[in-house]
Amino acid sequence: MISKILELILVTTSISPVFLAVWFSKFTKTWNIMDGIFWLILFLAVIPISWAIIKLSERKLEIMPIHVKSIAPADKEVTAFLIAYILPLIGIVDTNFWTVIFIIVLLFIAVLTTSNYHFNPVLSLFLGYHYYEITVESEVNGKTYTHTYILMTKKTLKHCREVKKVVQISDYMLMEVET
Repeated sequence: MISKILELILVTTSISPVFLAVWFSKFTKTWNIMDGIFWLILFLAVIPISWAIIKLSERKLEIMPIHVKSIAPADKEVTAFLIAYILPLIGIVDTNFWTVIFIIVLLFIAVLTTSNYHFNPVLSLFLGYHYYEITVESEVNGKTYTHTYILMTKKTLKHCREVKKVVQISDYMLMEVET
């Protein structure tokens, strides 16, 4: 699994579209690209950081074979995240610096404590990842155990047998690797 620090950074990348929304909200008030530039730079910075975490995970984490029993798209939280992303755009919140920080911290805590950071538009849009809820069975001492994970993959999956090897990113998240 990745370190807790990298996990926190991954959570930040999952909420980073809020940074883009804040910048856009400030930009459209004056049509000056420099208004709110801090937020745009912050959003753009998470793209290479996300890529680096993925590459580090592929190289450093133990690759495990996997036998997936069931698979389903994992997009249940999309609506809630989209609402959080667009709040600064629709004028519901005041977009002064400290209000934005407060909203981001609340969103960060909610995402971190519920392990829902798998909905990550940065990884989807810029790195091409898709997310699936998978069920895996394992046998220990003659007993069968079922585990549910979120799987990150660049493939569009249709069948369970398409996934062969993974690394474990966190307690609830796996990432498919090509070997």
